[in-house]
Amino acid sequence: MITIDISDGKTSFRLAFSGKFNFITGLSGTRKTLILKFLQKYSHGIKSIHAKIMLDGAQLTKQDIFLFSNELSTDEIILQTLTQRTGKLYVIDESSPLLHMRNAGEIMKKSENFFVIITRELLGYLPISIDSIYYIERRGKNLVNIPVYCHDNEALTVIQNKVDYILTEDGRSSRLFFKYFFENENLQVCSEYALRNGKKLSRDNSQLVNFLEEELENGHSHILVVFDAAAFGMYYDILLKLLKEKKIKTVSILAWNSYENYLLKCEPFRMTLTKDDAGCNYNSLEQFSTKVLKDMITYQKSNLPGCIKGIPCNLCGLSKCSYKGKKRDFVQGPLFQLKQMQNNNPQNT
Repeated sequence: MITIDISDGKTSFRLAFSGKFNFITGLSGTRKTLILKFLQKYSHGIKSIHAKIMLDGAQLTKQDIFLFSNELSTDEIILQTLTQRTGKLYVIDESSPLLHMRNAGEIMKKSENFFVIITRELLGYLPISIDSIYYIERRGKNLVNIPVYCHDNEALTVIQNKVDYILTEDGRSSRLFFKYFFENENLQVCSEYALRNGKKLSRDNSQLVNFLEEELENGHSHILVVFDAAAFGMYYDILLKLLKEKKIKTVSILAWNSYENYLLKCEPFRMTLTKDDAGCNYNSLEQFSTKVLKDMITYQKSNLPGCIKGIPCNLCGLSKCSYKGKKRDFVQGPLFQLKQMQNNNPQNT
C-alpha cells in the first residue's frame, strides 16, 4: 500500500494506491497535475510543503521518489535506471518524454518499482487493473483519489440473466475450465481461436470486445463475458460503451482478478491474494497468482491440469502434493450461481 499525504496548508492531498501500476485520470483542471507540482516542491525542500509518503508502513525519503514531467528532460540512460533501482516510487506525468521512449513499457514491466501515472488516456503497453484507475475528487477538506469503476474488480461481476454462451479472452486454461465444468447441449463455450480470412486470431484482451460484437451480430444474446480484470483496465470502458450503444441488457459479466487468482481462493487452496501481496515484483495480480499456483501444483496456462479436475497430478503420484486427497471445489461464488441457474432451468440455459 502506498499513501501520499501532502499539503501546502491550503490544499491537501490524501492518496492511497495498491499494486505496481496506478493511474490518475481526468480532464484538464481536475487537479491531477497539481499532485506532481506539490511533490516537486517537496523534493526541492520548499518549507511550505508538508508531506508524508509511506510504502507498506515505512516512510519513503525524498531520495526514494522520482518525478517526471515535461519540465524535466529525460533520455535512454534515465529510462535504464528503472531496472537498477528497486522499491522506489515513480510519479510520471503524461507530458513526460519517458512514457514515449522506445521500449518504455518493457523496461517499466521489468523494473521492480511502483508507478503512479497521471494521464488523460491510459497506456496500452502496460497491464492495467480496472480497480487501479482513479480520478481526483474533493472530500471535505482533502483531495482524494476515487476509483473510476470499482474498489474491487470482482464487484463488477453481474450474472442476472440466463447464459447460453461463454466468451472468454483466455483461449486456453480458463476456456478449458468452462468447457469442463459448464459446457453442455444448452451452453456453448467459445472456441480457442477465431478464423478471419483463413487466419487464426487468438482471443485476448484487445480483441474481446470485437468478438463480443460479432457474437451479438451472429444472434448470441445471453452471453457471459469473462475477463481477467487485473489486466483489462485499458478495455473496460470500451466494453461498457458497446453494451450501452447496443442497448444490450442480456450480457452478463464475470470480472475475476484472474482465473488463477480465482482458483487459489477455492478448495483446497483457500488463499486470497491481493495487489499488495504482488507488490512491485510482479506486473499484475494475475502474474503473481500464476506464479503462486505453479509453485503449488503442476499448472500451465496451456491446459487444464488434472488437479483442477480432481484427477491426481504428477506431484500426487510422487507423494509430494500437499493437497492429495483433499476436497476440491472450484465452482464457487458467481460460478456456483451460474451452475444453479443451469440446474434449475435446464431448458433455458
